[in-house]
Amino acid sequence: SRGQRQLIPFRKMLQMVISGYAINYITPVMALGGEPYRILEMKKYVDTSKATSSVITYSALHILSHFLFWNIGCVLALWMADVDGVIRVACLLFIITNSICVAAIVRGYRRGVVVAFVGWLGRVPLLRKVIARWLTPSTKRNLAEIDNCIRLLYRSHKPNLFKATLWETASRVVGCLEVYLALFAIGINISFVQAIIISSVSSFFANLLFFSPMQLG
Repeated sequence: SRGQRQLIPFRKMLQMVISGYAINYITPVMALGGEPYRILEMKKYVDTSKATSSVITYSALHILSHFLFWNIGCVLALWMADVDGVIRVACLLFIITNSICVAAIVRGYRRGVVVAFVGWLGRVPLLRKVIARWLTPSTKRNLAEIDNCIRLLYRSHKPNLFKATLWETASRVVGCLEVYLALFAIGINISFVQAIIISSVSSFFANLLFFSPMQLG
């Protein structure tokens, strides 16, 4: 209940989010440096399982909004832009692939993702022995508890999760004003729809080349 749990102050949550992104931008390995930091900070307020599940859920939500934003860019490119047949087919295939990824993320919300992901890592030849040594009975229980927290969050707060996803996707669309105004400032007149297409493509390549710090990809 609300009286039995310790709420994280909004100012602290805002600080964790901003600092986490700052660490991610300078971390050249899949931009994941901010996640352990957020977990360590949240452990001051909740237990490890809840802290970890919250960070994983937020990261999944962040990734989900990326896929939705890229789909918006592809749909607008098919609708508004003058593209040839090859690009049109590529956009359609990209939309289908993104939609499958969205469905996989929602499935991860519903069923949990941590145990399955660690099990997949355990089948990778170079990691098999390392995972086997690390995966003690205690570790398995902790991973199962994290998955249970993710499932509980999805079942209890599904509308809020989807609202948060829509808000973040909408913020990416609003952020396209940066491209629109920057090009307008140097005398290049484009429509806002074109700005969305440009921003979605640049966002895709920035994430595709994740190993470049500061999103130089």
